[in-house]
Amino acid sequence: MKLILFALIVLITDYGIDIYLKDGLDRHYGFRNGAEILCIGHSRSVHAINKSRLEQGLKVPVAKYAVAGMDTFDRLAMIRHYLGEHPRQTKVVIYDVDYYTFNGRIYNPEHMKQYKQLFPFMDNADIDSYLKSKSTWSEYYSEKYLRSLRYNDPNVFARAVISHFHSDTIPPQIFDYKNYRSNLAKSGNPAIHLTIHPDTVRCFEETLALLKSNNIRTVLLFLPFVDLEQDRIDSEYRKKVIGMFRQYAGRDPGVLFIDSNMKYADNHRLFYDPFHFNSFGQELVTDDLIGVMKPIVRLMK
Repeated sequence: MKLILFALIVLITDYGIDIYLKDGLDRHYGFRNGAEILCIGHSRSVHAINKSRLEQGLKVPVAKYAVAGMDTFDRLAMIRHYLGEHPRQTKVVIYDVDYYTFNGRIYNPEHMKQYKQLFPFMDNADIDSYLKSKSTWSEYYSEKYLRSLRYNDPNVFARAVISHFHSDTIPPQIFDYKNYRSNLAKSGNPAIHLTIHPDTVRCFEETLALLKSNNIRTVLLFLPFVDLEQDRIDSEYRKKVIGMFRQYAGRDPGVLFIDSNMKYADNHRLFYDPFHFNSFGQELVTDDLIGVMKPIVRLMK
């Protein structure tokens, strides 16, 4: 009886922790506000888009499902997750893109476990299937049956708890460009060699097709990083990637490509680090996005 009682206490506590933390994540991403606009991306969307400011400017509820490190494959699972949980609600998806979109991610994928940030949502069939294909056997089953373990990623836990008390804020610190440039000069300013991966392109196109089949308009929002970092990438590669985004938008009226934010690449005071905007940059990018989105929102009504 004591063992049964102890097991019940553990089970109830485990479920209680999950309910509390899952509610925090839902608040953080805006999953329960009836959003008609869904922002999908990685940490650069976190830094670039102010959800509250976007909502106020467009007078439309917004969800920002942006998770650090997420690549094209992760995002397709995230979109399927969101659309499955909120059918016939989303009118527009704002999808962040950059020079790394078709290359995969900047870092070595063998050392990345960004998918772990999706474990809190594994009760969803699409996320469950995706995580089963990505994680180890022990990792998957331990977090499937011990729900509190789904939040063992410190970033996930922090978002889940903090969201109960206040909204997410982006730091105002200004990127130290001089020091960054000096360090690059010492290292010989090495070039970044990128390759367009066919599997990633297919996944990206599958995402566009999925959104189109659900009568959802896609806005490809190009988010730049500082100019010196961009210049390290071969210019022909950059032209090819931009050309691909323009082709997607050119052949489908349901796809819009926004590349106006590239004008900020040389304004280093708008960046927190080489890849992410600070709070000042976030305001400008969000206001630009509001200006572009207003005609689209009018068509939604």
